[in-house]
Amino acid sequence: MRHISNQSLITDIYNTKDVFCISSLDDNFPNTGLESAACGIPVVGFKAGGVLEQVTDDCGILVEPKNSKALAEALETMITNEKIYKEYSSNCRKRVLENYSANKFQERYVTLYKKILK
Repeated sequence: MRHISNQSLITDIYNTKDVFCISSLDDNFPNTGLESAACGIPVVGFKAGGVLEQVTDDCGILVEPKNSKALAEALETMITNEKIYKEYSSNCRKRVLENYSANKFQERYVTLYKKILK
């Protein structure tokens, strides 16, 4: 896909998917994982870079880097196990709202600035 800047279109695209797979071996803090999780789309990928911070054990499945067999198994689990899928879908959306919303970042910056000014 080409670059898409229309937020509404991006959300529509994510919501047509069941699982988001991020196979980066080195990524500082990918927005795509958070964007999909915000739409309730569980993330499957490699334990690498910022993905480790974004995806917890209750909202996605991360496997060792370069282990394509484990990645395929994780994708299969997410797609075929309806109970896990529903639980992770709910958890990932909740996690994004609690930790990565604009309001949460604003709170963190205000707290940091107040601490610095003391």
